[in-house]
Amino acid sequence: MEDDLGMALDHAWAWFSLHAGQRMQLVNFLLISAAFVVAGYATALRNGTQVAAGAIAVAGVVVALGFWRLDVRTRELVRAAEAPLRELQHELATRTGITSLRLVDAVAVTGPLTSYASVLRVLCASCGMLAALGALYGFFVFD
Repeated sequence: MEDDLGMALDHAWAWFSLHAGQRMQLVNFLLISAAFVVAGYATALRNGTQVAAGAIAVAGVVVALGFWRLDVRTRELVRAAEAPLRELQHELATRTGITSLRLVDAVAVTGPLTSYASVLRVLCASCGMLAALGALYGFFVFD
């Protein structure tokens, strides 16, 4: 039974760890993508090609939407591991008498705008809105 508990814990933790890591990589890729969009947009404006700048900004909106959808999916995958981890942590806490091993329960409640989902949503929305404003400027404001 204890070997089964260890295997279950290893499996749930590996699943959680993989997808939580992917989520953090999404943040990195979002920021890198935003930097490329800004650089391309600024270069297009500097070269006097507002339409190209607008098109690059539209691409920035699509990138922000794509990253938001990817985060929704990775959040689902991370949450899938929370239920078994919760049960396994309860079992470990019961067997060892160490109630603080119920880690998933201990961090289940977060304040407003402190969860990864909230922060990533704000980052994606900010990038998308700035890109949309850039597209409007690129397409409709001419010197």
